[in-house]
Amino acid sequence: MEQVVVFGTQVQVLHPAAPLGLNDVIPVAQLRAALRLAGFTDPDVEDAVAEDLLKAGFNVPSSWVTVVRAELVEAGIVPGRVNALQAEMQRCCVRLCGAAFARALSGTERTDSDTAMQLMRAKHVPAAPDVKADTGWSPTGQSWRDYMQKLAGWLGTVDEALASSVRAVVRDFEVEPTTLLTVRGSVKDQALGTVLRGESGIGEITRLAKSDALESGSGLWLLQEVSAVVLGPMDDVGFEAWQHPRPLSQAHMVETGMLDWSKLGTELLLRNRLAVGDPVVARNALCELIGEVPEVKPILVHLKREHGRALTNADIIARVSMDSQVWLAEHNARAAGTGPKNISAFASVDYPAGPNPWPAAANVCPNGGQVKYLPAFAAMTAENQEAALATMFGKGKGRGKGKGAILF
Repeated sequence: MEQVVVFGTQVQVLHPAAPLGLNDVIPVAQLRAALRLAGFTDPDVEDAVAEDLLKAGFNVPSSWVTVVRAELVEAGIVPGRVNALQAEMQRCCVRLCGAAFARALSGTERTDSDTAMQLMRAKHVPAAPDVKADTGWSPTGQSWRDYMQKLAGWLGTVDEALASSVRAVVRDFEVEPTTLLTVRGSVKDQALGTVLRGESGIGEITRLAKSDALESGSGLWLLQEVSAVVLGPMDDVGFEAWQHPRPLSQAHMVETGMLDWSKLGTELLLRNRLAVGDPVVARNALCELIGEVPEVKPILVHLKREHGRALTNADIIARVSMDSQVWLAEHNARAAGTGPKNISAFASVDYPAGPNPWPAAANVCPNGGQVKYLPAFAAMTAENQEAALATMFGKGKGRGKGKGAILF
């Protein structure tokens, strides 16, 4: 996202639906709001300052690009308030005018032709996915999405509006061209098309686009055409992969598995696969993904007992993530020869999902005994859990035997 520095503070540059021109009159309500933020809170003073600014012509954005302190003082502004007034008015103009004022303020005002030339001279263009004749010159859906995300990030260093347009295509390749911040067919769009078809572009992937898109020279149209071919059929394939994911079997894969599954669901929702938003379907799909992992099974059993039918994916992910990140770190440490030999089983302990019901200061169990966390937290299997939990709450052995035995 484009930013500009106003008096030492970075201000995010938005793209208003109807940006104010640099020589258009600033709405009175916006002007007065800036005055109040600058410290002119007394109504009478606010009225007087607003009148002085209007008389001196400080009611258009261009008058706040380069401000001479003496001119504001001469207009009637108290010297001690000049900096505050200038800062708030410049922030106000950034909000109202968007990129036009921000670039004028930072001295980087450029035409679209300047941006296009800079784009074609830019280096380090992201590499497109490798394709072969065996695959019909088509990349995989995920590799194509990843490429467009990288392309958008690279474009953001040159022109944020063009980068935002590419991101819009990533979200929905059928996006209406008139809603894009960069006009299809403009010089900036043509420059993007030149890059995509050039030596550092997408190569043989252009075979997937219709001749109209190629002949137009439009980069955004080219991306939409390729995305329609690559990603269009992936909606059904992607939904099937989301609803019935390949079950995980190892604890260290849970964290990345849940993240990938969640991202796929978000993409499907953006493409109007509304079934992804069904809480029951989503919960069943998530349990199908992680339910076979031995370390996760006890967590799901406990959460289902704790929440019943009210159990949501947010509850599951929040609870499992408490340990899945630890499992991943432990696995990587073991791979480097420095981690523990066993997987932590913190989540495997049947511990209440809500606030701690036991007095933390007393550190005692309900029966008055000392809480022995470590033996239970070191448990690795269901059998070990029972033995460890029996140590915590009593001396019984086996299921249903002895004082304080806990069953899953």
